Amino acid sequence: MHINQDNAQSKWAQKSDTNETPFIRVIPTERFFATRDLYSFETPFIRVIPTEHFFATRDLYSFKPPFISVIPTERQLATRGLPISTKKPIVGVSQCLLGDAVRYDGKSKANRIVLGKLSTIFELTPVCPEVEAGLSIPRPPVQLTGSIDNPKLTGRDNPAIDVSHTMNKYCLTKPAELNHLSGFIFTSRSPSCGLNSTPVFLNGSCITETGRGVFAAALCKHYPELPVIEDCELKNQALLDDFILSILTQRLWAKSS
Repeated sequence: MHINQDNAQSKWAQKSDTNETPFIRVIPTERFFATRDLYSFETPFIRVIPTEHFFATRDLYSFKPPFISVIPTERQLATRGLPISTKKPIVGVSQCLLGDAVRYDGKSKANRIVLGKLSTIFELTPVCPEVEAGLSIPRPPVQLTGSIDNPKLTGRDNPAIDVSHTMNKYCLTKPAELNHLSGFIFTSRSPSCGLNSTPVFLNGSCITETGRGVFAAALCKHYPELPVIEDCELKNQALLDDFILSILTQRLWAKSS
């Protein structure tokens, strides 16, 4: 679908002196991300992303719930005398995604989206639960076994290895140390960091379910409103945009409250 940006901006400019609208940013909701491609255009003080309602009516001013959310911009905060921070939001990230060789096999899992786009938007804080808990590099690979609600971490190649106590002890205290984070990027399928993709095995061989790694589960339980994503979801533009906007939206609302 083509949007006439020049006409839209001209129409907007004619109206911008009569109200406060140029000082808001209009962003799409999860519903929009799930159903539409992201089309956008820019005006001097506003970023307007057309919504499903706009596509249906072609009316720039008919922004109606439930299709949009409106949040204050940095300019709006400035005109109201509220402080504006130049610091980037701090986002935690599984350390291997930053290219650090901390995985069980002594390798990394560098992610170009994390190292590229996300590093320009956020200050990234590395976390490797297994190494921070005291496990070595390299180390015997472990997997989740037993119950999805209370899994054990046992050796993939040697079932006699059990690091459940070590990891659970770490997960009891670490989340409280991360209260400065605005979001977290996890490594998929990891027994410690997988968000929704980690296999849970029965008797070490048969996959019964997929669930969360022990650290991901602990962090999400401690901060249920924290925006989170795992690396396998970063290629999905809708999920990536939603993750970014969720963090920036929370940041702006925190400033204006």
